Amino acid sequence: MLNKENRLTKPKDFSSLYNRGKKAVGRHIVIYFRNRSAGPNRIGFTVSKKVGNAVKRNRVKRKLREIVRNHPISSGKGMDFVIIARSSAASAAYSELEKDVDALLSKEGPQKEE
Repeated sequence: MLNKENRLTKPKDFSSLYNRGKKAVGRHIVIYFRNRSAGPNRIGFTVSKKVGNAVKRNRVKRKLREIVRNHPISSGKGMDFVIIARSSAASAAYSELEKDVDALLSKEGPQKEE
């Protein structure tokens, strides 16, 4: 489980990322990211009803949380991330989601601008 300081929880934080953040699109997920002035990296997860019923959505969220827990984001401090699961994420294996997250974070290179 992520520490409380590393979680995005407020709706205004999510909406500001959707409106002003940069986007990286993968096969199973979409990642929005944005620099903040200070503080630790924060991350939030979104899985829409298009993915499936509550059991499937929660399973996808658990997989994504575990991936982020095992592979911490190595960019500088003070960044916000939202990982959005696409409908194909419900049938994707853990390893496929893991590759997708790693590829998007390394390809797009969400780095803290100094």
